[in-house]
Amino acid sequence: MIYREKLKQLRINNGWSQDQLADISGLGLRTIQRIEKEGKCSLESKMALASAFSIAPYELDEQIPSTIGSGGINWSGIVGIGICIAFVLITLWYAGSFTYFIDLNSILFVLIIPFGLCTSASGLALTLRTYRSLSWFIIKPKKETHTQKMLPIIRMLIIYCYSSGLLGSFIGFIAIFSNITPENQDFWTATAVALMPIFWGALVAELAFRPLKHKIEQLLIST
Repeated sequence: MIYREKLKQLRINNGWSQDQLADISGLGLRTIQRIEKEGKCSLESKMALASAFSIAPYELDEQIPSTIGSGGINWSGIVGIGICIAFVLITLWYAGSFTYFIDLNSILFVLIIPFGLCTSASGLALTLRTYRSLSWFIIKPKKETHTQKMLPIIRMLIIYCYSSGLLGSFIGFIAIFSNITPENQDFWTATAVALMPIFWGALVAELAFRPLKHKIEQLLIST
């Protein structure tokens, strides 16, 4: 059984008709109609629908754990984060100097813009809860409810981190080409600075929000 109301809502949110969902998922139209009406489907159909919506198959389940997490220190998370941070810092150091990559404007841009976009799309409370869940890498969640609601937010945040990074770099390049010519000795330094938003957008997306998404999915599966 799958949660047929959620399936229908996902289809509507994507602007797809039942015919379009059938084409995208590779299932027959009558199969889509039957699933939306009865909620019954095979494992193969469930996998096809999950792939069409780019979600985990369990997110279509009728029964999702009401609470997850038992609390406590997440030692494996602390070790994992420590390894990642140490390796990134060493790599940045060998790339030149760590201070070259510290650009406050770029960091704030890729942190504030995604937060604002998610707040406008999903509300302040759910967005703040999603950001607070980053602490789960250090402290395990304890009896958290409706955790699955954060998964769409995290997916949006990953996209917004990349898009805000691209936007920040685009603005930087406009400023460069409007004021500096390639012959200017500061041209390449300014170009490197303009690329910083892309760097920080990718860093936040891939080292913070994507691992958080995988962690929540694992918690929901293992509960």
